[in-house]
Order: sequence, then C-alpha cells, then structure tokens
Amino acid sequence: MKLGKSAWIGILAIAAWSSGSRAWAGSAPLTSEVERFAAGFLPWEPESHFTAKPDPASDLRGLHAFTIERTGKYEKLNIKTVYYVSADEKWIFAGSVVKNNLKPGETNAIESDRDVSGVADYMRGLFRSKAEAHLEPSMDRGGMKGLRVELDTGYFSQPLHYWIEPDGSAFLMGEFWKLGEPVADQRRAKIDLSHAPAVGAESPKITMVEYADMECPFCKKRGQQMDKLMEKYASKLAIRRYYKFYPLWAGHVWSTKAASAGVCLSRFSADLLFRFKQLCYDNQESLTLARLDQLIFDFVDSAGLDRKQFLSCYLQEPSFAQVRRDMEEGGFLGVNSTPTYYLNGVEIYWLPDEVMEDYLKVLLSRKR
Repeated sequence: MKLGKSAWIGILAIAAWSSGSRAWAGSAPLTSEVERFAAGFLPWEPESHFTAKPDPASDLRGLHAFTIERTGKYEKLNIKTVYYVSADEKWIFAGSVVKNNLKPGETNAIESDRDVSGVADYMRGLFRSKAEAHLEPSMDRGGMKGLRVELDTGYFSQPLHYWIEPDGSAFLMGEFWKLGEPVADQRRAKIDLSHAPAVGAESPKITMVEYADMECPFCKKRGQQMDKLMEKYASKLAIRRYYKFYPLWAGHVWSTKAASAGVCLSRFSADLLFRFKQLCYDNQESLTLARLDQLIFDFVDSAGLDRKQFLSCYLQEPSFAQVRRDMEEGGFLGVNSTPTYYLNGVEIYWLPDEVMEDYLKVLLSRKR
C-alpha cells in the first residue's frame, strides 16, 4: 500500500514504535552532549537552564528521542521540545515529525519517488500549492532518506529539504546537525554572504544576517528597531548587517514581487535595497500588487536608474534565482518565521522587545 495523503498526521512529538528501542536509556555523556547542542541551537537567552532526558516512548525506528526543557530570564523564551539522535550518535535532528498512521508492517519501503507521493499530497494540502516530492540520496542522514519537495510559489519553485524513515513510518521536517560540533560554526558554514546586500562595518567583527519579508508587519517593527540599534552599536561592535530575502508567499500576496525588486536594486547598490525596503515598510498597510509596481517604478525613476536594465532583472530568472537560494538556505538553517536573525551564527529570537539589545550589550561587555 502506497503512502496516501490520509496516511499522514502532523504532530510535534510522537509516540512511535521501534523494535528494541524502548529499553534504551541513553548514556550520561550523550545526554550532556544533547544539552550542549540545545544551548547552541536554541535562540540566545541570558540566563538559560537546560535539562535533557531520554524519551524512549518517542523514539523512531532509527533515532533516539530526548526531551529538552529550557527556562531562563524571559518566560517567552522557555521551551519544551524533542530532539532525535541517530543510532551512531553522529547526528541530531531538530524539527517536527509527521507519523504515518498506518500500523507497523503496513507501510512500504521507500525506494523511488513513487513511494513518497503521499508527502507531496501532504505538502499540497499544507501550502495550497502544487508540490512534487523526490528522493535525494545526497541528503541521507542518520539512517534517514533525504527528500526534496518542490513547491510552486506562482513565480518559481521553492525547494524544501526533509527526511523520511526508510520504511515509510515517519516524515521529518527540520534539519540534521552534527552532534559535538558548535552549532554557530555549522550555521556560518551554511550561510552564503557572497551575494547578500549589506551595510555596516567593512571589516566586521560581528556578522548579522537577517531573513525577512517586506510584507511582514513584524519584520517592519523589528527591522526599524534594528535600524536604531545599528546606529547605537554598529561602530562600537563593528557590525555588518546582511539582508536575506525570505518572502512568505503562501500568505503575503506582494512579498515575492518586492523581493524580486529588492534583488535587482541591490545589484545597483545595497543602499538602494535598504531604502526600498523602508519605502515598502512605510506603505505596507496600503500596498497591493498593482500599487507595488507603481511604487517600484517611481523609485527606480527617482533614483535615476536605467529602467530597461532594471526590467531585465525584475520578475526574471536572475532575481528569482537569488530569492530561491536565500529561501533554500533559510530552510537548511531552520528558518520558519520572519524576521529571523543570526549574529555570528547565534540565533536571536526577538520576542521580548529588549532581547536583541541585551545580546548586543553582552557582546560589548566582552569586547571591553
């Protein structure tokens, strides 16, 4: 029986079956390693306290589960979640799990794209968009089979990378990380800054990477707060701020067009992108698809740019290719909301209003 759309149920932590795994209790050194991973992976919190406990009831066939709890200064940043360690203890998975609701033994071995058609059906329902699922052996991790899902955004195909149990019993939405290696270093290795527009220090000590959407109200709020913090701290800390395009196209109607325009403007200069982003924020509540085009062309003309040259990029493959790269990169990092900030590979989940400045103050104190 092939995996159909009705065979998938999405949940954050599952009570899965695994032959023999329920007796596994986990070693103290491994538990400590999982806690160290959580400390590097979770968004920064100034007074974090971590506990990790083996959770055999949530084991998958090829992965051992650990329940993680983090408390600290900010209640909004407290978290309880589940991570999964591969049997060889080389990889740790952070993300969500979707369990196949067929009984053990009724699922099929995953051998071809035909066997993951149910995943494509699941993603179509989730995003209300065309989707295709393909096995990607180069992405195999921790005994799981790599999977690439291509979603039709209406402008280009967005790639998402997931994993599936070889027997089809579970579908994993998240990322595998190398256990024992600093997460910040792994993140920096995944982030490509070669084409990202940036402002700030030319020889930075702090690299700030911002994944954002110009139609996102919270991006506007935090982006403008970040502008003020850059004025206050950028020179003191030698910060360079990079912008990544992450339009939430499934719910924001003009975000992808704005991202395309932003890419094209950044090829003239990074300053033009940041000015255009601010213009979008200033008009965010009243913008529509039609009004956005007028806003864009008025901006291009007022900046004295060659409109023909701009149009050779706008809504064309060169701009979409960069947006696609940024979104794929964000997926590998685990970006699932905007804005998302990384400072030298450390994630700042800017939910308490003061948390970003708190972190900058810590960096400043370390410098002194």
